[in-house]
Amino acid sequence: MRKIKKVIVFSILIYSLVTAITSCTSTTLYPENSIRVACIGDSITEGSFMLNKKKYNYPTQLNKLLDERFLVENFGVNGACATENSNKPYTSLSEYHKSIAFSPDIVLFMLGTNDSKTYNWNKEAFFIDYKSLVSTYLNLPSKPRVIIMTSIPAYSNTYKIQAAIIQNEIVPSVKAFCEENNLEMIDLNKDFTNKKELYIIDGIHLNQAGGQYMAKTVFKSIDW
Repeated sequence: MRKIKKVIVFSILIYSLVTAITSCTSTTLYPENSIRVACIGDSITEGSFMLNKKKYNYPTQLNKLLDERFLVENFGVNGACATENSNKPYTSLSEYHKSIAFSPDIVLFMLGTNDSKTYNWNKEAFFIDYKSLVSTYLNLPSKPRVIIMTSIPAYSNTYKIQAAIIQNEIVPSVKAFCEENNLEMIDLNKDFTNKKELYIIDGIHLNQAGGQYMAKTVFKSIDW
């Protein structure tokens, strides 16, 4: 009997400790009065294949440029797509759910590169799902300011990404969608045109200078 009581008391203590740590961590990570910026995207947002990506990905660099009122979180996932019927829909990923729970004040949204892949591309499905995903963020209880960022150019067709689809289908349609719905937009596609030196050898992902350049471009493009 004593043994059972000890186990129960020990379990209660452990539970209390875990709860306290979780609560403390949550408060530390997400201060109540901070302006929360959620960066939604794929490997380009995540910083995949970049040397020291945790330091040089664009969300981390952007956080350094903003003052202490802002908290920027990176919710980018390598391979993520807007299209639901793709090999890696963003809505199926834990980062998507974390971004919703983050209750952002500002959403920086950039998806489309992986949707252009030969085995993912479906023009009609992409735009239906893209608009739906943007709408999800627009209608969050926190009523965030959603800023659309066009996909940067692909300088190769590596990983079955179709550079021509990005340029001729995705980017023009995203621009039209933003114009029709009066949404804020940053034309990163234009900003990264003729900037191949900001990419790693695959012509798809950014290097450290590219991450810094993207952060500075986003910083300068928004009236914070």
